[in-house]
Amino acid sequence: MPAPKRGTKRGRKKGISVYRPFIFGSIAKHLDPITRPSTINADHTHQWTLYVKPCPPHPDLSYFIKKVQFKLHETYTNSLRTIEAPPFEVTETGWGDEREAADDMASFETAPVRAGCGEAEGEEGAGG
Repeated sequence: MPAPKRGTKRGRKKGISVYRPFIFGSIAKHLDPITRPSTINADHTHQWTLYVKPCPPHPDLSYFIKKVQFKLHETYTNSLRTIEAPPFEVTETGWGDEREAADDMASFETAPVRAGCGEAEGEEGAGG
């Protein structure tokens, strides 16, 4: 039986680590009380987005990340949000800008190759 062509064998390889850097964080903007849509609670002062995105020049994380779970404050409906396709982000409004949440906001389920900064293939946890 001939040997498989280089690069055609799939699956995990022992002793090999693959690293893919990515960025996770948040961005917030203050809502102008005059131009705020009427559908947003009057007590909410900010609109914010929590995100996981690729580092340039890598445009797509879906080869490495199957889903991202964002843990919001328990006062939000459905406070554990699962995003299973890019863009991996959650946008909400609230009384604050949620910057503190960015440090402990997401957990990842990865494809067979580990997506994180400094973590070996097959390990669980957040990277960034």
